Amino acid sequence: MGPRPAAALLLVLLVLAAAAAARGGDIEDLRRLLAEDRAAHLDRDPALIASHVADSLVSVDAGRVEVLSRGEVEAFFRGYFAGAVFFASSPSTSR
Repeated sequence: MGPRPAAALLLVLLVLAAAAAARGGDIEDLRRLLAEDRAAHLDRDPALIASHVADSLVSVDAGRVEVLSRGEVEAFFRGYFAGAVFFASSPSTSR
């Protein structure tokens, strides 16, 4: 997967995290998950990112549909992080 599928996958992960937190009504869980995902990116920790997805993840890109296992998501991010450089900024405090 190139940069566009990576961005789409990240968006799906964030939406799933938001939906899971909203169902329970606990905004603090959502904030914790988002902080962990941010840290996982900055620390290049594919296992942490994969731990936040379901047993399988549906990826749709350019008309192609794939079902990825948690292990495949972790492997994707391992490869993605190998060539990535991140610059941290302060997270927004606006609510």
